[in-house]
Amino acid sequence: FPFLFSSTNSLNEIFLPFSRTALCTLLYAGNMFLYQALLDRRPLILTPDMLPGVTTLVLMFLYYRIQDEFKDQVTDRRFFPNRPVPSGRVSLQDLKILMWISIALMVAVHILWGAALGMFFVFFGFSVLMHYWFFMEKILSRNRLLALATHAPFGFFADLFVVAIYTNRYGMPLLSTGSMLTALWFSLGGFYWDIGRE
Repeated sequence: FPFLFSSTNSLNEIFLPFSRTALCTLLYAGNMFLYQALLDRRPLILTPDMLPGVTTLVLMFLYYRIQDEFKDQVTDRRFFPNRPVPSGRVSLQDLKILMWISIALMVAVHILWGAALGMFFVFFGFSVLMHYWFFMEKILSRNRLLALATHAPFGFFADLFVVAIYTNRYGMPLLSTGSMLTALWFSLGGFYWDIGRE
């Protein structure tokens, strides 16, 4: 599997693992602190759940990026021939293997960890549906609102997953005003990005 072992620069170009991990760490901490602040909890804390939680976010964002590479292969071949896939530095088969590895790792983490398992499968389920929707180009290209509705909620589900880790840990209901406001607040950046891109 040459992609993982000899194409580190290509992986960095496709996914930017260090910056994505930093982003996911900040996203996790931000959601946790805002949700606790809305509950008027003191002091604001981060639990050991942070490690599997951030790991899940990183792997899910990797899955998202791999989807993008498959979706954009024709466009990239025409307009960005120097990118890893069209240039041949990374094959689609490599990416497919990496995708299944990321899925297997996510499922394994949650089977062993067990926290927020239901919300994880909701988050993962939406991501799988989004993978399918990516290839409905003829339909989505004619309806920008539909395109937005099938992609923009990814960030919201990611943030709600983080909040679910806290509510699961302390036996609280997930669906509440505080959890919805927290997830919505941190997903606004993604919504703005998708609106601008559409």
